[in-house]
Amino acid sequence: AWRAEGPMDVDTKSIAFFGQADWRVTQWLGLTFGARYTEEDKKIDIRQTDLSSFNYDVLNCPVNGTGFIPNVGVVPCPTFARFPHADDPLRLYTRNTPDQSFSNFSMKLGVQLHPTDDVMVYGSYSEGYKSGGWSTRASVPVAQPIVFSEETAKTYEAGVKSTLFDGRVQANLAAFTTAYDDVQLLIQVGPNPQIRNFGTAKIQGVEGDVVVKVNDVVSFMASAGVLDSELRNLTDISAPNALQLGIVNGAELLKVPDFKFNFSPRVAAPVGRHSVTFQADYTYTAKMWNDSQRSFLLRRPATHVVNASIMFKHGNGWSLAGGVTNLTEERFIVNGLTSTAGQIYGSPNRPREFYARLGFEF
Repeated sequence: AWRAEGPMDVDTKSIAFFGQADWRVTQWLGLTFGARYTEEDKKIDIRQTDLSSFNYDVLNCPVNGTGFIPNVGVVPCPTFARFPHADDPLRLYTRNTPDQSFSNFSMKLGVQLHPTDDVMVYGSYSEGYKSGGWSTRASVPVAQPIVFSEETAKTYEAGVKSTLFDGRVQANLAAFTTAYDDVQLLIQVGPNPQIRNFGTAKIQGVEGDVVVKVNDVVSFMASAGVLDSELRNLTDISAPNALQLGIVNGAELLKVPDFKFNFSPRVAAPVGRHSVTFQADYTYTAKMWNDSQRSFLLRRPATHVVNASIMFKHGNGWSLAGGVTNLTEERFIVNGLTSTAGQIYGSPNRPREFYARLGFEF
């Protein structure tokens, strides 16, 4: 069996300058300006080794033996097996991996309109950034480091926030679109996970939420979102196979359901100087992919999750709460990977769990 291990030293130095200013120009107009500048320097030394000499066994070339390469002649087995350093014949990664440096300037611009004291209409543009790095696991010799570059995103959002009926109703609605460039995705290459850049991607959607205070005792919150995602202009692909749909132009992104809905009722009953609060929440999430390569057996079905809790709050400020999460014990896969050899790895969600919590105000 193949077995590899080894220490890895990573040194990251990051410095950033950022700020944001909100300017209420008039009673009905507000502006937002924000910016961030980031610099990162990264160093790495990957000393992973092939402890079982698996690659030598496969090639039938002992670590201390020799092999024959056409047009080259007899060479030491580390060279024959393409290990990067003959003097360290079990080391899979090359020494002296080049450092990486990244810099980015991102900004945020926003405008807010206040037609009344209880309604705000807004629009914004913002930029995001995620630095690059190295994929650090290998099962075969690596002569050149496996690197990935930075990912950037641009988001446009517009919406409305409102407080209605003397504060008894809060309602918000937003629409957004986010465009990613050099999107980073985790894929499985043989037995090893790797991060690669795959081109561009887009996520867009509409989200809304409402909080209703029926009276001083009963209230509820509800929210819903409709999302759409797509990979575009791919510079790399992961071809479809019998186990996966792969990463191709037009593919959906992982962890992006088409629809999500939440409903949470709450009852807060006074008991003299104290109070007892009952709360439950139900969340429906449409089916979605759990991995970038869209493995059929790892796809998460539509899920229905229910949580419930009760809390007693004493008039002196301390509280005691208890509850249960995943009340109906809904079970599903939350992440995983599929290797080209047909091995499928998945992690389930947490089962039904009970908890108790004691709190103090001071």
